Amino acid sequence: MRELEQDEVIVREVYNVIPPKVEYKLSPLGIEFGNVLSAMNIWGVEYLTHMGMINQDN
Repeated sequence: MRELEQDEVIVREVYNVIPPKVEYKLSPLGIEFGNVLSAMNIWGVEYLTHMGMINQDN
C-alpha cells in the first residue's frame, strides 16, 4: 500500500480517532489506470473469443 501511495496511485487518509482509522481510495491517476486495465481486459476477452479459447456465450 505504501508503494502505491508513493506512486500516487492511491490516496491515504488518516482520521484522528480512537481506535485509529485509515482509509484508502484511488487517486485520479489510479482511476485512469483502472480504465486502462478495464480496456486491456475487454481486449483480452475479445482476443480469446476470436482465437476460440473461450465461448462467446460466457
